[in-house]
Amino acid sequence: SQNESMTNMMNGQVYEKLVSRDKALNIVPGLAVSWQQTSPLVWRFKLRPGVKFHDGSAMTADDVVFSVKRAQEPTSQVNNYATAVGTAVKVDDLTVDFKLDKFNPIFLQHMDSLWIMSKAWCEKYKVTKPLDFKNKEETHAATNAMGTGPYLLTSRAPGIKTTYKRN
Repeated sequence: SQNESMTNMMNGQVYEKLVSRDKALNIVPGLAVSWQQTSPLVWRFKLRPGVKFHDGSAMTADDVVFSVKRAQEPTSQVNNYATAVGTAVKVDDLTVDFKLDKFNPIFLQHMDSLWIMSKAWCEKYKVTKPLDFKNKEETHAATNAMGTGPYLLTSRAPGIKTTYKRN
């Protein structure tokens, strides 16, 4: 639920985004293999096939749509970026459209702020909304994670120790 440097660095070990940055900070494919602006207010993303979450389940358009809606919740500290990418709509299992209310000239930069989470995992652990950090809410997602990234979170003791295992 936090959008600050240390948390983002830790999340980047476990989660991935649809777009990423290369060494020159150019936007490049991440979980999406391609994207195109099909009209001034619609962007279409093709997802990388065969991507698996750490539990072995497939990453699909349903997870992308869910993750964007979750990031748009009022308790999310990336709400302003998530809201700026509009409404995510599943076209098929590997295609998502983003329908905007108004033109966004930095749409792809906003996409680089949104981690993709497993809808099924969030539902299982009742973390479909970001925790309310300001009111010191604690949820399963505060000390556990399950993404598609290069590392699995094996243990988390905030302020003490965090342990990862190579994916």
